[in-house]
Amino acid sequence: MRQAVLEAAAEAQVIGDELFQADTEACKQQLIDKGMEIVTDVNKEEFINAMVPAVKNFLNDEQRDLYERIMNVE
Repeated sequence: MRQAVLEAAAEAQVIGDELFQADTEACKQQLIDKGMEIVTDVNKEEFINAMVPAVKNFLNDEQRDLYERIMNVE
């Protein structure tokens, strides 16, 4: 019984991932069709540095502490 549940869960995960990907692509195409330009050639490092202060504003103390510990891992 346990094995059947694990197999069903794995199959459901694959189907869920496929549905999510298809929905994401459909939404992206709708936006493009309405005139949105999707920019993919970006300086990621510059974007990350610009977003860090904004993201930190939304973290609670526990999340901020976890974020700082992760960032300080060498």
